[in-house]
Amino acid sequence: MNKLIISFALLFLQVASYAQNVGIGTNSPDSSAILELSSNNKGFLPPRMTTNEKNTIAHPANGLVIFNTTTNCLEMYVYNKWQNVFCGVADSTTNVDSTLLTDIDGNTYPTVKICNQTWMAK
Repeated sequence: MNKLIISFALLFLQVASYAQNVGIGTNSPDSSAILELSSNNKGFLPPRMTTNEKNTIAHPANGLVIFNTTTNCLEMYVYNKWQNVFCGVADSTTNVDSTLLTDIDGNTYPTVKICNQTWMAK
């Protein structure tokens, strides 16, 4: 009986030592990742919340990611404050920020805002 208990204990310890990472959509997650998501037809959806809900998070960890539904921004908590990773007000036809840049010849170009910088969308 003692040999059986010891055998089960050793088997449990061996299995537990290999259960270091989790894969969703994959049977062999990369050993450097604690969580690996894999899909050909779905994306990752971070938690969605308003600014007020975000501000009620007690002691957010550096690297915490949320989608702010008040500002339509993907945000990350870094250096002890919330930072915008990407913000955009989507235009229904171009799916980019509705802000346009006009050059000296009168040509207009759509732009996209990433963090606090505005970039050419094309």
